[in-house]
Amino acid sequence: MARTTSRRAASGSRAVQPTQSVGASKDVNDSDGSLTDLSSEGEESDAGKEEESDSDEEMDEDDDENDADFGSSRKKKTTPRRSAARATKARSANTTPRVRKTAGGGSRNGTNKTPRSTNKRSGPSRTRAGITTSTPSAARSRTAASRDELPINADNDIFNAVKDANSALQSNAEDWVVAFSDHQGRAMAELVNFVIRACGCNGSVDENQVIDIDNVVDNLEELQEVFKKQPIPSYPIVSRSKTFKSFRKSLNEFLHRLVMSAYDAEVLTSDGFMEPFQAWVSAMSSSSLRSFRHTATVVALWTISALNEVNAQATKDLSTATKQRDAEKKKARADKSRLKDLESKVLESRKLRSQLEGYVNEFINSVFVHRFRDFDAGIRSECVEALGSWMKKYPTQYLQSSYFRYIGWVLSDGNANVRLAAVHAMTGLYTRDNFVSSIRNFTEIFKGRLVQMATSDVELGVRIAAINVLVMIDKHDLLEDEQRDLLATHIFDVEPRIRNAVASFLANILDEKVSEGTSALGSLSAASKKKGKQAEELQQEQAKLRFKCLAELLVRYGHRLDTQDSDASANGTERGLSDELSAVIDGAKEGRVGMAVEALWDAVEELQHWKPLIDLLLLDHSAQKAGGQRKGSAAAENAAPAVYRLETEEEATLVEALVAILGKTYAGAELVDDPEDNTKEDVSRAMISALPKLLAKYRTDAPRIADLLLLPQVMDLEVYTELQESAAFEALWDDVSNQIQRHVEPLVLKHGVRTLQRMLATTSQSTVNNTKLSALEEGLVSSLRETVSDRDVETAGFSEDEVHLLAANMLRLHLVSQVANTSDALEDDENGQATSGWEIVLGIAGRGRLAYNEEESLVRDAAAVLTLHIMWKTRQVIMPESSSQAAVAEALLAKRSTVLSLLEEFVASTQSQACVGVQRVAFEKLATIHMLYAAIPQQTPIAAVSAAVATGDDFSGTAAEGDVLQHRSGPHLPALLALTCSADVQQHCTSFVQGEIERYIEKAGVLGKEANSAGADASDEDGNDGADDDGNEDEDEDNEDEEDDIEATPKANGTRAS
Repeated sequence: MARTTSRRAASGSRAVQPTQSVGASKDVNDSDGSLTDLSSEGEESDAGKEEESDSDEEMDEDDDENDADFGSSRKKKTTPRRSAARATKARSANTTPRVRKTAGGGSRNGTNKTPRSTNKRSGPSRTRAGITTSTPSAARSRTAASRDELPINADNDIFNAVKDANSALQSNAEDWVVAFSDHQGRAMAELVNFVIRACGCNGSVDENQVIDIDNVVDNLEELQEVFKKQPIPSYPIVSRSKTFKSFRKSLNEFLHRLVMSAYDAEVLTSDGFMEPFQAWVSAMSSSSLRSFRHTATVVALWTISALNEVNAQATKDLSTATKQRDAEKKKARADKSRLKDLESKVLESRKLRSQLEGYVNEFINSVFVHRFRDFDAGIRSECVEALGSWMKKYPTQYLQSSYFRYIGWVLSDGNANVRLAAVHAMTGLYTRDNFVSSIRNFTEIFKGRLVQMATSDVELGVRIAAINVLVMIDKHDLLEDEQRDLLATHIFDVEPRIRNAVASFLANILDEKVSEGTSALGSLSAASKKKGKQAEELQQEQAKLRFKCLAELLVRYGHRLDTQDSDASANGTERGLSDELSAVIDGAKEGRVGMAVEALWDAVEELQHWKPLIDLLLLDHSAQKAGGQRKGSAAAENAAPAVYRLETEEEATLVEALVAILGKTYAGAELVDDPEDNTKEDVSRAMISALPKLLAKYRTDAPRIADLLLLPQVMDLEVYTELQESAAFEALWDDVSNQIQRHVEPLVLKHGVRTLQRMLATTSQSTVNNTKLSALEEGLVSSLRETVSDRDVETAGFSEDEVHLLAANMLRLHLVSQVANTSDALEDDENGQATSGWEIVLGIAGRGRLAYNEEESLVRDAAAVLTLHIMWKTRQVIMPESSSQAAVAEALLAKRSTVLSLLEEFVASTQSQACVGVQRVAFEKLATIHMLYAAIPQQTPIAAVSAAVATGDDFSGTAAEGDVLQHRSGPHLPALLALTCSADVQQHCTSFVQGEIERYIEKAGVLGKEANSAGADASDEDGNDGADDDGNEDEDEDNEDEEDDIEATPKANGTRAS
């Protein structure tokens, strides 16, 4: 996909601003717009719209050959190659022939630029940089061969030393300095050839070519022509082969040691060293070959780093010399000879520092300013990473607007790795307080882009890095409230790593809110101390305040996801941010608070202290006390102070948070293998006392009850027995049963049944479990009897209220039947005095024939209860301890036949009028029963086995006896209950499945999408048949497709579509 950049929004092109000297003022000033406006230097015209000409108006393209908009990957057409033999002497005016000259802000977008020479070139035109003739298969072969050994000649001592991970690079650097002192040309030839070898090229230059600066470009072109004839799978700094595993690290170390050794030997500023070295490296950095361009860029960047270190030392020496000179001047009787020496030393230090700054500026102007916009994203990343390291190590030189703009521009790069490098470059700038004042203006300009990256970038790593930077920025109070809220809302993000990154940001906001409420809490604490409260209790009050503030924040950010703020509707920008946020986060409410607690667990340590939260929830948070209360009454004592009094939504949020916190605490305790750890026991003891109170307080609030019913699942219920709290366990059973029978909300019933399952697993309370479960089952069946009132269930007419009651009770019975055997309660007919629950449920299931839409859920649950009853009874039959197996099997056979007949009527009958939902459930239950019986091994009759043994058919005596014993000792299905599915039923089920598939296709519109896709494919084929055969159609189509992508795709700046 084509890359696009924020520069598309710019109204025009601007020339690159001249790079300020290294020692320039570090004050950030964006009065000229240099921070926000992307330079158009090196911008290439659209392919097919401009043609290169060899006229007198020929543009200076050498520096721009591989420059491209850092967010664009648009392909360029190949242009004629200019002959190296026609190079003019116009280059001699520049120290490095690759430095670009601009005049009057000219660019290649319609404005004139200063021509490099008035002499017209003739001969073959030069290939545009960045364009290679390699085919896709060749590119793939290079990638595949990247681990192979590289065929590079071992004829350069420096290259061999750098390639060898065990070589002493300091000795090699010092030897080269000595060789340079003896013979400059020969030493420089060795150094330049070393760089050429590092590019993967086996060509070489002699000492005369090295020092001939005016013809560097021509000599380099000859090397590249030779290099193109010998394909190479990779080049050293990117190779994955074992030989070059440490080449990058060694190359960096060697360049550093070389510069330092040259500085110590006082040859660094010699005329024959840095000038030709820069000329060759700068020229290679503008090569059309990636290996040359990438390697030379890296060499230049690492050389700048070494020069920066030398410059820092020179600056320190200059400061020392200046202080010594000034101190000598202040003496009453100054030593003129010493003063003269000191003055000379100051001048020499200034000259050295000036020369070093010149070298650095030359590399930056000739390499960095072009390569940070290179067509290759890897090279752009190298430049950004290097600039970030310079800013951290040498803030005096690099914390200025002329360098900040590079970081700001690539924040909108189309490549994720480049954006990530830019964000990482900013990371270290906010860790030191003395840097903040220098980058405040830069932060004000680009913080909006950082927030956008943090909330909507398509790459997860970029989002996390941007969030980490914004966390540091926020510590310096540089973010606006709207930006803070937008970022903090992602505590509910669907991606866990984003939530974890935002957690520290939200923790800072939480600390601020707690600090604001501390003063009010302080006055409350002072009054409490008069009553004898201790310091520990004061901490509990502060913990309650923190939970209050957390609830307030979570409620606010939850509202931001659910609805758009009315104030934001007046501001288009804020409205866009809100729309974008709702597109990024799915907005699911269930489990939202739990996700936030999970993310905040390590960032907010106070969350791990759950006792204050329980105490806070048990308080009365009513806004006003009852009028007749007298001071000191129980109700007044239980009233929450205003400082941490909870609103209704905040209270609901903290109830959900309590469940998540206790669950997290209990899960963590289970992982601790420490017999002295009593966390689980502490949680269970606390909840034995608190849970009944909480259930009583929120008994009419179904969502809160749904949350609280999860708490027994994070308790050790055996503690009831250990503490001899059987009465409390019975009370818990009563509470859970009452909630199940009182509420109709599916979530309450689901959580209640899960709690029942957990309580039934408490073996030490089996007597209580059996008694309470039987009472619950009987209560559910009795409710069904009361509603139907001895009417013919299958044909009776029920009112809307009766249907609602029946549906609620049937859902309860369905859920309870999933975790407990309700067969006894369903079969109980009170000695013939009442209709059994089985008959009522069967009659309700039969109402599916009436096809009442309002009863669809009722019939579905009834069919599910019948199926579960068959499964429980089957289990009873096949278990070895089953008594009276034959009688039970006969009764089960009759019931199974009845249920299967009903289900087959709904699914496999051509006359079925049942609702679609009922048919689907019937098919599911029909398949479930058949698969259940197919999976259970059938019992082999003893007589049949004996006959087989006697005749010797299929059984040997020993094997037969063993099989019989095995069948007798394990679960087995009586032959009476053998089940097969008839061919007609299978055929009808097949038709039903086919119809379901067709309904799904029609609903999803799959057929329409396929038709549209087929039409588009046909159009593409027609277009391809009519394409030109000139060999350029692929490139033209790529250009058109990528231009369309630039206009249409929302991924232009690496952000998600909203």
